[in-house]
Amino acid sequence: MVEASRIRREYPITPGRIEGHGRRGKALTANYVLEYRNNKLALIEAKAWEKELTEGVAQAKDYAAKLAIRFTYATNGHGIYQVDMPPPSHSPALRSFSEGGAHPPEREISRYPTPDELWSRTFAVADLGRPEEIEKVFAGFQKYLYRQEAVA
Repeated sequence: MVEASRIRREYPITPGRIEGHGRRGKALTANYVLEYRNNKLALIEAKAWEKELTEGVAQAKDYAAKLAIRFTYATNGHGIYQVDMPPPSHSPALRSFSEGGAHPPEREISRYPTPDELWSRTFAVADLGRPEEIEKVFAGFQKYLYRQEAVA
């Protein structure tokens, strides 16, 4: 682990819809949220090996939108599908930057992006730190996500 980083497992999103008579529906929880310096960097929705790679994409997008997280990933252990969420409509600077066509907003990828790749698409360097620090966070996250116990 890198100092000031956290991998939040089963991250709560909503407590569940109120159904009446003191009951709530099922709560929404993200499988993993990667945080660094109290900033949410990415959300990962992990599905079972036998599921399709894109099985969790809609769920990941929904959760990322609710949590205002820009980068979200769906994985089944065989591959990784990345979504660069559209910026909020009240952010014209980010909207015009992301419309520059530097990368597709959704695509299958062979690996999690490096911090340099993420930095080329975000303005958060001042808030989150140097790319070398973020690289350590992502490397630590990958080791955690794919450790032997998680696969078994």
